Amino acid sequence: MLRALVGTGRFLAWCLLSFGVVVALLTLAGNLPQRIRDARAAAERQQVAADRLVLEQAPFTAAARARIAAADGALRALRSAGPGALDDAERAVRAARAQAAGRVLGRGGIAAALVRGDAAAVQRSLLAETVELPLADRALAAMALRRTALARDALNRDIAAYDGAAARHNRLLPARDLLARQAAAQARNPFCRQVAVPLLCSRVRALRTLDATIAADKRTLDARRQDLARRKAVVDARARAGRALAGSSALLADATARYRAQAAAAITGAERLVWNTFRNALRRHGWTAFWIVIGAVVTPVLHKLFAFFVIAPLAARSRPIRLGPPGPPLEAGVAHVSVEVPLDRDTELFVRRGVQSAAAGVEGRSRLLLDPRMPITCLAAGLVGMQRLRGEGGFAGVTAVDDAHMEVALVTVPEGGAVTLQPRALVGLLKPRACRLAIRRPWRLRSPVAWITCQFRFVVFHGPCTLIVQGRRGVAVEQAGAARMINKRLTLGFDAGLAYGAARAPALLPYLLGRQGLFNDRFEGEGRFLYEQRAGGGEKGSLWGRGLKGLGDAVLSAFGV
Repeated sequence: MLRALVGTGRFLAWCLLSFGVVVALLTLAGNLPQRIRDARAAAERQQVAADRLVLEQAPFTAAARARIAAADGALRALRSAGPGALDDAERAVRAARAQAAGRVLGRGGIAAALVRGDAAAVQRSLLAETVELPLADRALAAMALRRTALARDALNRDIAAYDGAAARHNRLLPARDLLARQAAAQARNPFCRQVAVPLLCSRVRALRTLDATIAADKRTLDARRQDLARRKAVVDARARAGRALAGSSALLADATARYRAQAAAAITGAERLVWNTFRNALRRHGWTAFWIVIGAVVTPVLHKLFAFFVIAPLAARSRPIRLGPPGPPLEAGVAHVSVEVPLDRDTELFVRRGVQSAAAGVEGRSRLLLDPRMPITCLAAGLVGMQRLRGEGGFAGVTAVDDAHMEVALVTVPEGGAVTLQPRALVGLLKPRACRLAIRRPWRLRSPVAWITCQFRFVVFHGPCTLIVQGRRGVAVEQAGAARMINKRLTLGFDAGLAYGAARAPALLPYLLGRQGLFNDRFEGEGRFLYEQRAGGGEKGSLWGRGLKGLGDAVLSAFGV
């Protein structure tokens, strides 16, 4: 009961989780088209805004030049303005500067404006940041310089007045000394020292008044001197702190350069968006890609049509290959999953593997290669690690190798006969002990048929011998007679006395679709040829259709393997 409840709970949990996942997927699928449309619209808006920034560089430069020209005129007026005019102008400039600072968007604001497609806001921001704010700062600096100049002029006037007062003070000193000498006699009178009677002590009274005046003037002059020194220090400090005013040409060049950089950055950012990247790539390379695709589709078809209707008829009329004089034709038995090979004291059997059974008296020895004179061919065809079987009688059962669909057949090559065979199809070979294995490897590099079929070397087995040949779904034998044609991929071998040539495929459509090669093997003469009932591999028999395996097969076929 508890196990059933746990299983039911797990099932319900799985159903609930699946329900949630399906709802989420449906929600995402429902919102996906709108998100794609929104992304496309945003990308298009940003691209339009970036293009507008690039196109309106000249109007921006003109607007910047106009503002700089107006600011230059106001700057010339400030050079002769008084304190009241300077105060009014400073209030106006600071208000304008605050408005310009409010129009500056910053990096994040510019990016947001580009996403909205508001190129005008970006232009206003750049104009305020690169022109209006520097011009306002320059005007404020010019006002500070003008105030410093006015303060210096007032200071110079006050210094001149101080110098005049000091000169007048200094002229009083000789007069006081003279008066002091004149009042010396009266100063000895006790009444003058005590009371300073007006008529009796007039010079003493005058000296005292003059001393008081000189002392007061000195105090006033000292205070004025200290004030002038303080004001001079302030004016000098302002003069040292004053910076050079930016030139109009430098301001315009900097504004234009920054606008150009921002426009380039906007174009780069817009082009990096997925939709704009695809659209620009399509606009730039669309026609080229279209013609490349058309060429890739049409060129092979045209090539195949040309090969089928022009090259193939000419190749079919080429002189066929003959590897030897006509001789006794081969004889082949019926193909089976396994065959029994007779052994006696005069014969020996070389076999790769697949020996099912053998007589008890059969002796076996290892043989590295079927024929040491052609090691590379034996290695490529798998004719390595062979067994050599000898016996006084009986049979040895041999099966096919490499594939469960293979069947084997005995092909007898009589004395004086010769058979061209692909070594890959050879499972074993039975020959007389007294005879040496005779295998010839002729080349046909000058023959057009060799170049057409891409087979330049042939492997010819001379009799007397019996070949154990394997083929998919069996091995068939046909008489060449007047002329016979067969799929090249099915051919296993033929009598060396036959005329071997190439024949064009009978139907165009299978060749165009890659299901059949352009050429078939063509045999003519008194003799027989061998072929397997079914070709190996996929539907496409071409070199490119089978990839690296097709490349390897083509190389081996060129050397007759």
